[in-house]
Amino acid sequence: MSKLKEILSFFCFYYPYKEELSKSRLTKMVYLADWKSAIDRGFPITDIQWIYDYYGPFVDEIFDLVLSDSDFNVIVSSNKYGDKKYIITLRAGIKPSIKLLDEEDINILNYVIESTRSLFYNDFIQLIYSTYPILKSEQFTPLDLVDIAKSYKKERQLFTDTNTL
Repeated sequence: MSKLKEILSFFCFYYPYKEELSKSRLTKMVYLADWKSAIDRGFPITDIQWIYDYYGPFVDEIFDLVLSDSDFNVIVSSNKYGDKKYIITLRAGIKPSIKLLDEEDINILNYVIESTRSLFYNDFIQLIYSTYPILKSEQFTPLDLVDIAKSYKKERQLFTDTNTL
């Protein structure tokens, strides 16, 4: 089992609103976990090379894994605009393995769940677009979360230092 599969399984199992765990939301939750880890620990949880795409941080890798792994279900429905919406769930009886996740990984994943669980989709997307990597990067470019986290911490420190005078 890969670490990414464990992360996806964790989110699918513990996210409280299963019907809201779309391809988009799940992908962006992994992005948030990588971003939080890059800030807190200096490295992301996954080895994903994020791209700032049309719709924010994106990679095909997550949905490709879901489609190729029999532990996941993909339910096709429609969003409120009539476009296809892919809901991702774990198959019945499957529980997430956490063999490759350490305690800090799990804390970050839980943090992402707690921080996003009450957000309707539009609010969730607004959160994504307000993250520092998206605000500071050009569209259609790779997101080096480690380097961006270093800049973020410097900027945050500068702001903190100037406010304490």
